[in-house]
Amino acid sequence: MFEETVLESKNAWDENADFWDERMGDNSNYFHCCIVRPGVEELLEVNKNDYVLDVACGTGNFSQRMAEKGAKVVAFDFSSKLIEHAKRRRKSYLNNKEIPVIIIVRARKR
Repeated sequence: MFEETVLESKNAWDENADFWDERMGDNSNYFHCCIVRPGVEELLEVNKNDYVLDVACGTGNFSQRMAEKGAKVVAFDFSSKLIEHAKRRRKSYLNNKEIPVIIIVRARKR
């Protein structure tokens, strides 16, 4: 059941990746810029050379913001289509590094 739900979610994000990329653009949207970012930045208190793990990075908007603050960012997503958009939009922030596509599933009990 869990694996099916993960696959359904991945497929939904892959199917909607182009729409999401268009809506978020290079700089995200108003809600993310004015509500989400300030709140998360206040909670994280990210400083130069801190490490940030951006789980479900999508198109990489937040990853870029953390990199602009001087953080070393590791970003991943399980939607290969969103990763394609992130690589295209965040090319100057990648420093020749890959953004991995990672699918995390629950381990089965033996």
